[in-house]
Amino acid sequence: MTAYDEHAIRAFEANALDYLLKPVEPKRLADALQKLQLEEDKEPISDHPISVNRSILGEHDQVFVKDGERCWFVKLSDIRLFESVGNYAKVYFGVNKPLILKSLNALEERLDEKVFFRANRKHIVNLRLIEKITGQPQLGEFDGRVYRMTNSAEHAFNWHSDAFDRRAVTMSVNLSTQIYDGGGLQLKYRESEEILQEIHNTGLGDALLFRISRDLVHRVLGVKGDIPKTAFAGWFHEGEDLLPQLGKLSKPSDLAVASEKASSEVLASPKHE
Repeated sequence: MTAYDEHAIRAFEANALDYLLKPVEPKRLADALQKLQLEEDKEPISDHPISVNRSILGEHDQVFVKDGERCWFVKLSDIRLFESVGNYAKVYFGVNKPLILKSLNALEERLDEKVFFRANRKHIVNLRLIEKITGQPQLGEFDGRVYRMTNSAEHAFNWHSDAFDRRAVTMSVNLSTQIYDGGGLQLKYRESEEILQEIHNTGLGDALLFRISRDLVHRVLGVKGDIPKTAFAGWFHEGEDLLPQLGKLSKPSDLAVASEKASSEVLASPKHE
């Protein structure tokens, strides 16, 4: 317990059970004492001389996050998403997205499963911040095209929506054999300036999909440098009997051939409103 938050790093390096700043809120003190009692009631699980704190963290617990020289004290209830990035995890809260040296599996062991849900291999989401699950209409048709972007100023997309012609889901597959600079996809709500996601699928075969809605708009950033971006853009449409349509799609090898033919093609900036 201290009035100075600069001691937080040393406290967590020493595996502190909790960290309280003066003036101490009664609720935070009670939570810390409860965690201490739980630790004392536990039986030792090994004879290892160094004990490790494995208690479950509640949504009202405050955690210390450090990324480089930047530090935050964050309530778990304010964290909306943990995303796996190699050996690190990206923590989403407010407008911040710091990286911490923790695996998603290690985080999952410490988080309350009633609050934080492991949605897939790469994401843990805060269930308290999910307003609704919208569902998805029946997908019945698919079409797409291969395009190439260079570092020309005219080869950058404006904000637009694909919400027309009964399109429901957008897919983008990278066909570039070399890693290009730029060309990332940004997604946001139409009436907001906050970027929801910025994704760079620069590896050969890297794919991304996202839901199409009139409330959502996206754009593809311009390419920098001499290496162009070649990609396949496709759209799933509302309808019936998607499986027969899938049998008509080109094989991956055909798409690779098509990407070579796209070397002289460019895709004009969309004008969708």
